[in-house]
Amino acid sequence: MAKITLADGMVIEGTIEEFKQMGVKFPIEETAEKGEGEYRKVTDRKPKAGDFVKYDESPRSYLTSGKYYEINRIDSYGDPRITDDDGDDYDTDGDDFEVYEKVSANHPTETITHNGATYTLVDRKAQPGDVVVFTETKGIWFKNGTPYIVMDGVKVESYDGEIAEVYRESVNRTPANVKVYAPVAKQAEPLKVGDYVVPLPESNDIYGITNTEMKLAKVGEIHDDGGIQIEIVAHENSKEIGGGYDVDAEYFRKATDEEARWAKIGRKPNEFKKGDIVCGPTDEARFTVLSDYEIASGKVIFETGCESLSEVQLITPVEARFDRK
Repeated sequence: MAKITLADGMVIEGTIEEFKQMGVKFPIEETAEKGEGEYRKVTDRKPKAGDFVKYDESPRSYLTSGKYYEINRIDSYGDPRITDDDGDDYDTDGDDFEVYEKVSANHPTETITHNGATYTLVDRKAQPGDVVVFTETKGIWFKNGTPYIVMDGVKVESYDGEIAEVYRESVNRTPANVKVYAPVAKQAEPLKVGDYVVPLPESNDIYGITNTEMKLAKVGEIHDDGGIQIEIVAHENSKEIGGGYDVDAEYFRKATDEEARWAKIGRKPNEFKKGDIVCGPTDEARFTVLSDYEIASGKVIFETGCESLSEVQLITPVEARFDRK
């Protein structure tokens, strides 16, 4: 409930929606009830699952003006799908609405950088494209405090290739102890010929080959209509490497130097394998050959002591070692 004090000192109470119907203008957007957080209008990117839709004027009897409806998914036409007041799936195609994201009221703004990209802490469950950090997991494959990219199916992959669901109560991975970070939307610099690009998650709804199965591509041409011509450099299906396609630039972003470096050898950033030659973060920790144990434990043994796997640098991938040919 909100309160307004009139000029004569009288205080009236009512909901935000009731005051709006009376013509009252509010300088800021209303916040969620019960201190669950506030909703911030999204204007710098397209809506995605986990955002919220709000109608100033409801277009249907089974939708409520001013109510925040969580977006369950984005359909193949790019329209948000929500659950209406009757509990049915509703297609927002053609509707006039605003999009909001929920920002935690209990945490200050917190950001992390992972693989060259910036992510901000959000108050919702994880979805593909996010980064999660476990705070109290009991599993042996995943470490507390380590960031993991969320894949399709809301799953994560450990550095040694173990794939598991983000949320699993038996190993103490619940919404209460999984911190979720969403990609920070930023004004992307225009792509140039010669740039390396990676697909955004939205590409899965549009393309069958140049989607997230494609790990890296190189821009060959820039078209006046916003399209680009790309050549596939790395792909889960090796038969697609070298293929050229005309695609819409809005479904791709410039790859970081780290992403490009790893993708060219067919790996994700920081994906190490047995037999890789690595060096440590200091001059004293020179070179060593990785073992399965070191990859599984996350600790690399040098003559000078142990170093974290996340701190070492790949010198030669095992596939490129002449002594293994």
